[in-house]
Amino acid sequence: MIANAKGKGRTMKTHVGSVVLVFIGLLGLLGLTAGCSVLPEVQPDLTRYYVLTPVAPAAEAAPAPERPRRISLRVTDMPAFLRGQLMKVRVAENEVRFVDEARWAEPLESGLARVMRKNFDLRATAVRVVSRADEDRDFAVVLAFQDCEGVVQTGAARLAARVNVYTSGADAKLRAEEEFSIDIPGWDGRDYCALAAKLSEAAGALSDRVATLLSEAEK
Repeated sequence: MIANAKGKGRTMKTHVGSVVLVFIGLLGLLGLTAGCSVLPEVQPDLTRYYVLTPVAPAAEAAPAPERPRRISLRVTDMPAFLRGQLMKVRVAENEVRFVDEARWAEPLESGLARVMRKNFDLRATAVRVVSRADEDRDFAVVLAFQDCEGVVQTGAARLAARVNVYTSGADAKLRAEEEFSIDIPGWDGRDYCALAAKLSEAAGALSDRVATLLSEAEK
């Protein structure tokens, strides 16, 4: 009787141990399954980054004067919706869309200021941008950009800015002002590399127009 009771005790312990091992195994399997279900699936980064590039002067730009017109160049604050790095597309007169997968490689306000200065470097025989405070200058040019976007309805790249030209010195006077706007056609609404190139072309046209305004301001 005693031997039989000991045998039954060993059998019961073995059975309980097996149940515990199975239970631990199930917990591990459940934990592994739960862990797999919360691991995010790695997605490729489809974001592309673009820059504005300098554009040489157009053939019909204002002729070069005997001496380059020396200017200071300032880009004033733009509307809040234009700032940052997301490219902007106009899909209706009062609706814009920010393209998450197409971004400027630098804040747009910085890119416009940079490319305008480089554009004037290409027009150095007509316009020279001075940056040092102790350098003489003929005019101060202030640009306030209002649009820099692709327009889906018309398939165009649009750039708009208010241009103010002042004389230099403490008694500066406004000599020229213009609301500049240009649409460069031929954008398919999808190619954002082409959109960046066409907006660069538009910035080149603005540079040509500023050169012409400087010529008119001297008269």
